[in-house]
Amino acid sequence: MKILVFLESTIDAFRISDNHISELQNRFPLWEFIRISSEDELKKGLSKCDLLITWHFKSEWYNYSPKLQAIFTPAAGHDWIARESRVSVFHGSFHGQIMSESLMSMILFFNRKIKRTLHNQNLKTWERNYLSDTHSLSFQHALIVGFGSIGRVSAQVLKSFGCQITGVKRSSYNPVLDKYADNIISPDKIDQFISQVDHVISFLPGGKETNDFFTRSFFRNMKDTSIFYNLGRGNCYNENDLVWSLENSLIAGAGLDVFSEEPLPESSPLWNFSNVIIMPHGSAICNEYISMYITELICQLNQFYNNKQ
Repeated sequence: MKILVFLESTIDAFRISDNHISELQNRFPLWEFIRISSEDELKKGLSKCDLLITWHFKSEWYNYSPKLQAIFTPAAGHDWIARESRVSVFHGSFHGQIMSESLMSMILFFNRKIKRTLHNQNLKTWERNYLSDTHSLSFQHALIVGFGSIGRVSAQVLKSFGCQITGVKRSSYNPVLDKYADNIISPDKIDQFISQVDHVISFLPGGKETNDFFTRSFFRNMKDTSIFYNLGRGNCYNENDLVWSLENSLIAGAGLDVFSEEPLPESSPLWNFSNVIIMPHGSAICNEYISMYITELICQLNQFYNNKQ
């Protein structure tokens, strides 16, 4: 079995190392793992490739891949791998832990007024009373839009703080998968809950169906003390409408990891708000990223091999 590994990136945490290749080789000694570093190398090697581990795959590359049986990718989103029916695709599903930590850092930043704390620290000011206006998550309600694997992990973390959770998804309540949600609703019921929640969290995927899911009418109906967070895809909210809602103090702030245009242009008004957190599409980035993926990948490779027997 010949396996090409094309996991190169400008992000250090997303780049595979020779030690990771050795770990895979030691785990599957009868297979040949070959690390490649360019698209040209990939196209040359695809003709003899049985399995591929990669960040992205173009539809025309299937023409060079007569033996290809499966593609494995760390990416959770389905927009980087072109699909063809004869080839199975296995996506990463380990991101929930990292992204829930990023989400919690944003939520606690707003809830505990960390910006005010750091400001006072810089001024060497001992002020306590502003904390009287902070909030405990145990008295708050979070609406998680896009209640898939990542949303469920975040729900579990939030629930450990006592937060009330409403999940939004198209499928019905699953007592095993959705056990950390107090309530599951379909997207068409969301208007009934917007005004009740303190945190609106989006993990929606990209695609035409989610374009401008969050618009002016949505933000208008949120509580003026609530916060909007987007860690899904940048197409899901209308940036102009979000700016409008912030300018008019219709919501209390926003924690944003993804944007319709990336990098976020310097001309974007979002940079100018003191109550907006801008993360550079990095909610899943951490030093242990590839190691976490390798652990999952080994399970996926075992599953694929066993299913072929």
